[in-house]
Amino acid sequence: MGDFENMLRSMIDRAVLNLHTAQLCRVLSFDSGSLTCDLQPLFQQVRIDGTAFTLPPITNAPCLRQRYRVEGGEVREYSPHYQAGDIVLTVVAERAIDHVLAGQPADPKINRTHHLSDAIVIGVIGG
Repeated sequence: MGDFENMLRSMIDRAVLNLHTAQLCRVLSFDSGSLTCDLQPLFQQVRIDGTAFTLPPITNAPCLRQRYRVEGGEVREYSPHYQAGDIVLTVVAERAIDHVLAGQPADPKINRTHHLSDAIVIGVIGG
């Protein structure tokens, strides 16, 4: 590969590493009132110089609830309960979720995409 191809491959690799889609995190705290977690991502990233670094904590990540009808009965909603130390799977929304969580359409002027601050806790993997 030539220098141009190497530079292009490096740029693509860096862009892909910053494209967050799903992340395993450790629960730092859980707020049962707001159903949000503070989380520490467990995947490290690598700087251009090759050194690894830990991603910053994610604060106030909303937690997925579940709604079920069991054996034809009434529909019930179930809320999660997490505790510090749990390992959870998060998905990272494609766009900023601030407006959507407030019941409004997503603002197309906000160009934040695949950002860790838009992580949603899906469930416990371990802990």
